[in-house]
Amino acid sequence: AYQPIVYYDFSLSKLSSVTSWLNPLFRIGYKRTLEGKDLYNVLPENRSKTLGETLQRYWDEECLKTSKDLKEPSLSKAIICCHWKLYSVWLVVFILMLSSLLVIKSYL
Repeated sequence: AYQPIVYYDFSLSKLSSVTSWLNPLFRIGYKRTLEGKDLYNVLPENRSKTLGETLQRYWDEECLKTSKDLKEPSLSKAIICCHWKLYSVWLVVFILMLSSLLVIKSYL
């Protein structure tokens, strides 16, 4: 019987495992062609239904705001409002990594 693979928990506390979760997948792919059953299940918050409903809420808000001012709604504004927290966290992580590399580089 088919048993789905439990999804991997991507949390910031496990920065060392950012790519290590791919190792079993690479091993399987090296031995044979990957199939759907080999892939991890999607986290519930990353399912297209969940993301679509969230974006729809922000799009409806954008349409409501712009209808009062008789302006065209902006999809990019709705996307930014929907995902700004996630992108800002990764931007901070990227800036910290880049800054660390610049400091370390001066000692090499």
